[in-house]
Amino acid sequence: MPPVRNKRAKKGTCTSIDTMSISALRKKIRDNERVLRTKRVHSAKGQVGLERQLKALKLMLIERIIESKEKKFTSKYRMVKHFGNRKKVERAIKKAERQVSEAQTPQEKESSKQKLYELQIDYNYIM
Repeated sequence: MPPVRNKRAKKGTCTSIDTMSISALRKKIRDNERVLRTKRVHSAKGQVGLERQLKALKLMLIERIIESKEKKFTSKYRMVKHFGNRKKVERAIKKAERQVSEAQTPQEKESSKQKLYELQIDYNYIM
């Protein structure tokens, strides 16, 4: 009995455009452009299919580049955003503490305490 071999896909092959990396998309675009540039005669359906695939690949590449830039910037400027929010929440906490101490009716006091509690949760998240 012959040995059983693993039937795994080769490394680096992607089956779907959605799962391809930016470099894989660029390679696929270059390949399609080369095929379309050759002097060989293609059937009309084949030609149209390749052109459609090329347009889809270019759109997907643009989307991927935008996603990667957004991801890079969100990680880069994340702390700056939290510093601004921290100051804002600290000011709001001080204001809410003043409202709790200055509240005259029990309803005002309860609503102010609830608001203060929510602000403290936000502050803990930021920290």
